[in-house]
Amino acid sequence: MDAPRWIPRIGQIMGGGMGRFFERRVAQLVADRRAMIDKGEEAPDDLLTALITARDVEGGGVLSER
Repeated sequence: MDAPRWIPRIGQIMGGGMGRFFERRVAQLVADRRAMIDKGEEAPDDLLTALITARDVEGGGVLSER
């Protein structure tokens, strides 16, 4: 059974301008937050800050930009 045509599909979203917009927006949010943290400013206590500041317990590695 197919979904109605008006329901967005991931291929439509990522294949068009929205996918590029989303990638740019997320990249800018990460860059802004990383700059805030690097300056020593107080960052919001949220998932983005947790992901940026996360460190591997054993090796000390961090998540990549992607």
